[in-house]
Amino acid sequence: VMLAAPCANATLSAQGAASITGADVGGSISGASVTISAQKSVNASVAAQDAAHVSGASVSGSLSGASVTVSAQDVTNASITASGTASIEARNSVQATVNAGTATVRAGGSAALSGSSSQLTLDAPGGSVSGSFGEVANEGSGLVHVNGRPQVNTRVAQKVDNVNRVIRTGDVLLDGTAAGAEHAP
Repeated sequence: VMLAAPCANATLSAQGAASITGADVGGSISGASVTISAQKSVNASVAAQDAAHVSGASVSGSLSGASVTVSAQDVTNASITASGTASIEARNSVQATVNAGTATVRAGGSAALSGSSSQLTLDAPGGSVSGSFGEVANEGSGLVHVNGRPQVNTRVAQKVDNVNRVIRTGDVLLDGTAAGAEHAP
């Protein structure tokens, strides 16, 4: 089923693929796969057996499927459930409850996430994550609080772990000398 309208706010249930395009899209949409593309806002309840792809200036609502992809030119404020992967991209902020096998969130503004996932990759200038996330990779430029604990960017953490080590006096260095011993010039 394909629907193109300036403003679509309807209940649509398709046995196959459902595709909706409009300036503003809302309502309840379900199908084997669901694609929504709005020039302005999406505020919908989406249920796809396979993939759900939702894009608009702003995206909100309840979105579910085997995989869920959200792309917002402005903000995302949604509840997302995916048995496989969930992917959210927004130029500004993301506020979402995400329950997925794995999740990736890229935001130009802050990200506030809750829910669960075995792996979460977060690329945002800052934000917070709460819930049951197996592994959280902070790929953004700022500090992210994971269940109340600050987590720095993964590249910064790797650099700190690999370069800036404290060597105690008495430890043996690579050249075989003791740390703190005088070295000949």
